[in-house]
Amino acid sequence: MRAFLFAPSTRPRRSVLAAAFLISSVWSPWLNAQPSAEAQQLLADGKAAGTRREFAKARELLLRAHQLDPKNYEIAANLGRVELELQRWVDATEHLSLAIGLLGVGTDRDKELKLRSWLERARAQVVKVSLRVSPAGADVVVGQAPSRHVDSGTIEVFADPGSIKVRATLPNHKPYDTRVIGGPGEEKRLDIILEPIVTGAPPAATELATPPNSPRVDPAPRRIGPDRTRAASAPPLWPVGAGAGVALAGLTVGVVFALKANSAESEAKSLRLSGGNSQCATGTIYVERCARLRDRTRDVARDRNWETAGLITASAAGIASVIYWLWAENGEPPAAKATAQVAPGLAVISVDGHF
Repeated sequence: MRAFLFAPSTRPRRSVLAAAFLISSVWSPWLNAQPSAEAQQLLADGKAAGTRREFAKARELLLRAHQLDPKNYEIAANLGRVELELQRWVDATEHLSLAIGLLGVGTDRDKELKLRSWLERARAQVVKVSLRVSPAGADVVVGQAPSRHVDSGTIEVFADPGSIKVRATLPNHKPYDTRVIGGPGEEKRLDIILEPIVTGAPPAATELATPPNSPRVDPAPRRIGPDRTRAASAPPLWPVGAGAGVALAGLTVGVVFALKANSAESEAKSLRLSGGNSQCATGTIYVERCARLRDRTRDVARDRNWETAGLITASAAGIASVIYWLWAENGEPPAAKATAQVAPGLAVISVDGHF
């Protein structure tokens, strides 16, 4: 026998979603054989309010029933269904997922398919955030959802689309805060590693007295160079690759226009007249040749400008990439200063400081 929470409406509805609730007397939760009488009364009152299409009141009653009997899948299913009507997508996703879990896969195929169809509609409106936190035992807050305790494995939390705040805390560890941006129906995955808090300074080393006539053992040489054990939060290295790409592009532009300028300059030299510009007067036989000479001269000036710009760009990008790389490796920016000098056909960039 199958019954419905809401009576059929005489008004046309957009979809089955707003039509009826699949509720039956055989939906009594086998995981909770003797639910409290108060929870059952609240469930009945919630279904009656839903039948009258008083969804806000129905949700209030069903929430109270769910608090009294959280393992009753009939209450969870009705609550999720009401929240679909109220367009509370995150709450509907949570409660419908719970109802499916309480029902049990394969227990009743028809009821499971109906619940899954409702869940898919709610799931299409929210962002699914999958979290894996190390070490175990952390508390995680995602968006507006209540705090979740993560013992092991991966947890799944649903949130409204947009910028979602994620915070993970664990005693004696640094808190982790970040934001993820997701749209309706998307899934975001996060692997969070919490860093322990180091309390107190390490004990100072004591120098032992050296017995007479004993060979002196020098301390280990100080390590010079970048620290390879830098924290995982060090600056990313992808800007180095981007800077190298810009430097290569600038160098290519500079070389190409340098070759063009050299070619135009050679042609201009071959066109120059031994008698000077006086032979370029109107009516002379050199009018066309003089016009070509003027064009080549302009080409030389233009190409030299592009050559200079390309070489300056290449030099600046290359130096910036090196400085950034040293900063990322050592954890602090080098004390360096770059200066540029530009002249026709020449660009010089110098760097002063220590790295």
